[in-house]
Amino acid sequence: MIVERLKSLRKSRQVSQKDFAKALRVSQQTVASWEVGRTEPSNLALKDIADYFNVTTDYLLGRETAAVPLSKKQTTLLSMFDGLNDTGQSTLMNVAGSLKMSHSKQSRAAGIVQRNSGGTNFLATGGNNNYSIVTP
Repeated sequence: MIVERLKSLRKSRQVSQKDFAKALRVSQQTVASWEVGRTEPSNLALKDIADYFNVTTDYLLGRETAAVPLSKKQTTLLSMFDGLNDTGQSTLMNVAGSLKMSHSKQSRAAGIVQRNSGGTNFLATGGNNNYSIVTP
């Protein structure tokens, strides 16, 4: 099962065997051996693979099904979010809500302002990707 899942995850991320091997600190030949089933990753390598793709080791081993794995952008955003304190996380959530609102199909008009519960307004100016914080 790991053969299919590993290769599928790597290809879905559009990562070459060489780049994947470099990220895991193994040789490209090692990755190739895993993907054809000639060898299996060690427990430590299995953990590193799961961390890299943001899936569980059980998923890699075929013991569970998982939702579509997160993209690199999604994983990066989650990592940024986790690195923030509570105030920063709340601010990021409000900015994300404003971005979603301003870039949705129903919100094409310029100058959309969304007020969050903390009293800070976020101004999204049309499709220019210009965002600013407006305080009352």
